[in-house]
Amino acid sequence: MTKNTYYYRICDEIPDEVNENIMAYIDLVGDLQHHKTNVKAQMTDWDVLHNENFLNVGKAATNFGIDIAKTVWSVPIKPILSDLWGMKYKSGEYAIPHDHFPALFSFAYYINPPENSTLFFPELNRELKNEHKMLVLFPGGLIHEVKPKEFTGYRYVVSGNMENKNRIKNLVEVKNGI
Repeated sequence: MTKNTYYYRICDEIPDEVNENIMAYIDLVGDLQHHKTNVKAQMTDWDVLHNENFLNVGKAATNFGIDIAKTVWSVPIKPILSDLWGMKYKSGEYAIPHDHFPALFSFAYYINPPENSTLFFPELNRELKNEHKMLVLFPGGLIHEVKPKEFTGYRYVVSGNMENKNRIKNLVEVKNGI
């Protein structure tokens, strides 16, 4: 397995009720970012870590991160969520190419995506077709985008970033470059 790639799995352990609650929350709060981020679609705040439904997805993502780090790098990690947000794309909306550096891992989780919903990784020249309950995990520095596509319905996504608590506890702030 290569380290500069993405990994995905279907999260059957996340109940349909959780997915319905996430969609309802995203609908309720509306577009709090006003299309001013890399995501040119409706988006919540960056910090929905207070919402138990979103945390269910975050827990699945951090557990997946533990598995990938152990399998690919043979390194144990203690992932912690640093950011967590939700999105709702309408037909034709998109996300410009971007990464999430310096995050260790970033992820996207899809709820009932439209038929032609994809996530594109330009550095890999790979387009991944999204499926219901699909969790995609990738290194935070890997560039990705959502290309504009026409579809019926909505594309609901939960995304987030995680850091390795093992590394953070050993960091020391350096003042004035010293």
